[in-house]
Amino acid sequence: MALTSPLRRAILKGASTEELREMAVQEGMLTLRMDGMVKVKKGITTLEEVVKETAA
Repeated sequence: MALTSPLRRAILKGASTEELREMAVQEGMLTLRMDGMVKVKKGITTLEEVVKETAA
């Protein structure tokens, strides 16, 4: 995740983890699960592996 100026300001203002994640995704960051789904579509890994490794 790149630390952009808007993200830096949000951190300094005490934004929640969820708010920071949402901002980062809006700015183009892929979550681990999102990146895993890209790899599933490319045939690099399986859906089962992505779910197993990204389960909360």
